[in-house]
This record gives sequence, C-alpha cells and structure tokens, in this order.
Amino acid sequence: MFYFLFNILLVFFLWYALIYSFIFLKRRADFFTGKVVKTKNLKVVSLQILLYQVETIFHLAKSIFNKFQIYFEEKNTHKRKIIVLQNVVYHLNQNLNRDLEIKTVSPSTSNGVGVWIYLVNNLNDDEKFSLENYFIGVISKYTSEFALDVLTVEQVIGAGWVAIFDVKTIEEATYNRMARQTEINQEEDF
Repeated sequence: MFYFLFNILLVFFLWYALIYSFIFLKRRADFFTGKVVKTKNLKVVSLQILLYQVETIFHLAKSIFNKFQIYFEEKNTHKRKIIVLQNVVYHLNQNLNRDLEIKTVSPSTSNGVGVWIYLVNNLNDDEKFSLENYFIGVISKYTSEFALDVLTVEQVIGAGWVAIFDVKTIEEATYNRMARQTEINQEEDF
C-alpha cells in the first residue's frame, strides 16, 4: 500500500515538475522575444494547471464510467425482457384459446421487443379490449418491470392477421399510454 501511494505521489510530482518546466521555458522564450511576460508566481500557476488537469481527467473518467454503466444496465434490462417475453409467450400458447376463445393460426412468438399472436381473422373492438386486458394481466403475473405499451392488430403479408403487443419498461409504457389518452383529436365537420 505504501509503495502504491509513493508511486502516485511520484507521478504527481513529476507531472508538476514537467508543467513547471514548460511554463518556465515558455516565459523565458517570451521574455527574450520581447513579449509581455506575466509576473504571477510560477509555482502557483503550475499547481493551478495541475489541479485543472486532474479535475478534467476525473471528470472524463466519471463520464466514461457512467456511459459503461448505462450500456451494461440496458444490456441486462434487455436480457430480463427477453426472459419475461418468453414466459409470457409460453403462457399465451398454453392458455389463450381456453381463456378467451380467440382462434389462432400458429403459436405466439416474441422478437425481443414485443409479442406476436397469429390470429385467424381480425378482432372486433370488444375482443381487442379483452385481449389487451388479458395480456396486461399475464405480463403483470411475470414481471413488475415491463408493461404493455400498445396493441395493434395488423394484416402482415405471409402471416395474416397478427396482434402485435409492444412491451416497454413500465415507466415508458405508462407515460406513452397516458400521452395517447390525452391527445386532442380535432375532427372536421363537412
């Protein structure tokens, strides 16, 4: 431990000496070329520069550490999301036809972002509402970290009618759902 601290102090001293030497040589060169030279204490100026450089390095290191932390947090969140979506897909494949009597063409799948349910035909508003509520209940059974953002029923080429559930973090999903509910739609009268 003592050896490590000694090396750190030695590095700071050499760094300070290098800054001091550079400023001293620059002032001498400026003096001999006829430029106006600052008369501040050279030791204090060198120490101020050293402290500014150390502060900049610490700030840069902190910024890099935060970027890596955010990257690994997002990576782990995505892994947890994939596991939750696999559990939800398994649950839907086992219980959807029995619980809601909605006919499907093939088993549900997940692409890591959401869940796709391959339907026989388009859903009416009541069926869509009950399917959305059922999915919200199923996902809340497996996690409190993710929630349904939006459900869309689209006709996809090669797959037919598909119910697409977009799943996001609960904060983002709640915000998006509330924002969609408060949208103002201006209808034009003809």
